Amino acid sequence: MLASFSDGDLVRRLPPKSVIEELGAIARSVNSVGEAQCALVTELKEGSQALEREARSFETTFARIRSQSQRSREASGTVAAALEEMTVGVASITKEMMELEAATQEVCGTSRRLTSMGFDASISVSRQYLTLQTTGESLATARTYMVELETTGREIAGMANGIMEVAGRTRLLALNASIEAARAGEAGRGFSVVAQEVKELAAQSARMAEQIQAQVQAVSHGTEKVAGEMDRTSTVLTRSMKEAFNALVAVEHQSALSAENSDRLESTGSNTTEIARTIEESKSALDEINRSVHEVDSRAKAVENAILGAQAGVDELGRFARSFQGNVKEMKVRPPFFPWSEELSVGVARMDDQHKVLLRLINRIADLTDSGGGGAAIRVVLGQLVDYTRFHFKDEEKLMETAGFKDLAAHRKIHEGFVAEVGRLVAKATEGDAIDASSLLPVLKDWLIRHIQGTDKVYGAHVVAKNAVGGDA
Repeated sequence: MLASFSDGDLVRRLPPKSVIEELGAIARSVNSVGEAQCALVTELKEGSQALEREARSFETTFARIRSQSQRSREASGTVAAALEEMTVGVASITKEMMELEAATQEVCGTSRRLTSMGFDASISVSRQYLTLQTTGESLATARTYMVELETTGREIAGMANGIMEVAGRTRLLALNASIEAARAGEAGRGFSVVAQEVKELAAQSARMAEQIQAQVQAVSHGTEKVAGEMDRTSTVLTRSMKEAFNALVAVEHQSALSAENSDRLESTGSNTTEIARTIEESKSALDEINRSVHEVDSRAKAVENAILGAQAGVDELGRFARSFQGNVKEMKVRPPFFPWSEELSVGVARMDDQHKVLLRLINRIADLTDSGGGGAAIRVVLGQLVDYTRFHFKDEEKLMETAGFKDLAAHRKIHEGFVAEVGRLVAKATEGDAIDASSLLPVLKDWLIRHIQGTDKVYGAHVVAKNAVGGDA
């Protein structure tokens, strides 16, 4: 009757009137409870369905938000990777620019040294040119003096010729005087001595005139040689002055070019320094942007994690809605997955009660599976099943020991095998995130039936026969 009410069937109501007043009151109470149950089940069903629809809507929304967050995170990751690569490239360019700046400064120093050396060379060539020019002027003056000396030599030679002519005429006169003195005899002897002296003076004058003429000729010959050497030296000096002038012009031109190149290199060095500074500032800006992008990426990860957490909450909400629907379904009267029957009784009340607890745990797993309950709830019940199985086996062994059951050792090994088997089944079913409880339920049911009917019936008969536990068993 209550099962019909929970299905929404209010037709099958108990008649509110009866011959017996108490039965009528009971019928009215049952009808009232049924009506309230029907309303409650209907309201809870609609509420659970609405809750599931909202949960599904949340799941769709969060899935879309998660997808957008993942795309944003991927985009931020791509930007971060590109910025990392750009930062590395800028760092490499900065290093190369610093090397270029150092090389430019070194070249500027070399250019300045070359400019200074060119200036010094220009001064040196200018001095040499002035020296050559002064030497040329001195040589021209010396050439003039040589010409004058040559003229003076010719004049001296002429004077020497005149002295030789005078000496010849004087010698002739002395000869005539000697002749006349000889003719005069004793009276002309003194005059003869004078004539002899004049004759010797004339000879001496002639010899001196010859020596002067010879020296003049030697001087003239030397002068001609010196003049020739001076002419050749003047030619070489003129050519050297021309070459020195050309060298002076070339050095000054090279010095001007070197100075211009030095200025250009200085300007280039300044530009290189400015570029290096700009690149360094760009690198700092890129580092700041990179930090910002990493921060955005970190926040995107945090948002994604938050979305995942929220989605997990929504998933849990969906599972709760399905579980709630299952609970609403449970409000309907329906047969259990594993009902108790007297065939499962071992004749010992305490052990039958514990077996019933194991049945209720298996039925709870079946109810959670049918209602779409969450894996967490099923894991909890499975853990309770394993723990209670261990407790039950220990209590059974204590009962058998008290009753003096002779096969206790063998039974204990069977218990150990059962515990290992249940643990293995539960571990296998709970591997990973999903729980395959639907395939586990028949195995658990078969295991409990085999345990009760295969082994427990034996010690149960022994306990009853010995009356070891009495009514408390």
